[in-house]
Amino acid sequence: MSMTLLLILALVFSYFQHAIAIYGELQCFTDTMESTKVGSSITLSKTQVLTVAHMKCEPGSRLYRWQSVYQVAGRNYKNGWVPMATIKADREVDLMLLEAVDATLPGPFARISTDIQVGDLVAYFGAGFRHFTSGLLSSGYVMAVTNDYLVISNTPFPGQSGSGIVNENGFVVGLNSRMFADGPENSVYSIFVSAAVPAQKIIQFLKTKP
Repeated sequence: MSMTLLLILALVFSYFQHAIAIYGELQCFTDTMESTKVGSSITLSKTQVLTVAHMKCEPGSRLYRWQSVYQVAGRNYKNGWVPMATIKADREVDLMLLEAVDATLPGPFARISTDIQVGDLVAYFGAGFRHFTSGLLSSGYVMAVTNDYLVISNTPFPGQSGSGIVNENGFVVGLNSRMFADGPENSVYSIFVSAAVPAQKIIQFLKTKP
């Protein structure tokens, strides 16, 4: 294996480390603990989590976040679902700020940056559709940067919505929102790419009052 390839693999692995560290799986559960929706999120602080607004649960179910480690009243717990409450949500931007109910979350916490350019290599780690407390690693290149979206050359899996797009320095530069076809409609030449909420939109959202 060439030295260049080894360096590339090492760089991508470092991206994944940052993406995994801030990730948390979200699921909507009914009173009988039947899962109705699966998504992803990033940890902002000991109590706050960021995800996409379309992860809002339907009536009759509640949002939980899987935590390998968490605290309740200063006592450590491992491997459990922590109930989450909505602080605020913006469906137009597709962002939702959550708060852990009667629990504190471990670090590291996401660091957000607007430093992103077309051609940058990025990575994200998110939940696989109906994958119970598991995740999927993904990487791609930034294809376009606009005021509304980052376009990433990788198709997100269902359940990866809300995962943090991480750059080479470990900063979150966007949040996976949706996928769309890049090419003629209904064409075999179309490819599906990821559309992420850019960091600037995230910063603006976090600054607004609930």
